[in-house]
Amino acid sequence: MIVHPLVVPRSPYRGRDPARLRKAERFNALAERLEQHINSQVEKSNDRVQIFYYGGIARDLRLDEKEVENVLFGVEAGGNGITIVK
Repeated sequence: MIVHPLVVPRSPYRGRDPARLRKAERFNALAERLEQHINSQVEKSNDRVQIFYYGGIARDLRLDEKEVENVLFGVEAGGNGITIVK
């Protein structure tokens, strides 16, 4: 379980390879978007424990579920979602 607020790890790549740099920038932008979305949902709710499924997050933000899973894998490996405790 993750304690609120959620912090999604970012890609540390800062090299010169343009393709890898674009990939890292995309990853970091998604990490920021997911972090903001999930934290705002947690703050709005009165529930102490909340479960977020990758599919639900992807649907809410109109993203690919595999992309969401890939970015959030660094937060809580395995399963099909994450659990956050307020």
